[in-house]
Amino acid sequence: MYILYGQFKQYADKKGYQLLKEDYRFIENNIKHLHQDEQILVLKEYLKRWGQGMKEGGKTPQNQNLGRFRANEYLRSVCKN
Repeated sequence: MYILYGQFKQYADKKGYQLLKEDYRFIENNIKHLHQDEQILVLKEYLKRWGQGMKEGGKTPQNQNLGRFRANEYLRSVCKN
């Protein structure tokens, strides 16, 4: 987790996504069974969905939550355990 998420966290922070520890834990629990190449693709799409949710009204705390919801919804659909 730490190698992949070290870069992922830096990228997400730089782009203005406000992921919580719980978000990283949720991501890890859902993608740990995927191959690393698949994980990278899923993480890219995860942030894309988060960004689309935020675009619906700007980077307010409420829209961070909407972005989080959209991204988590995507992750659940892709990584059914």
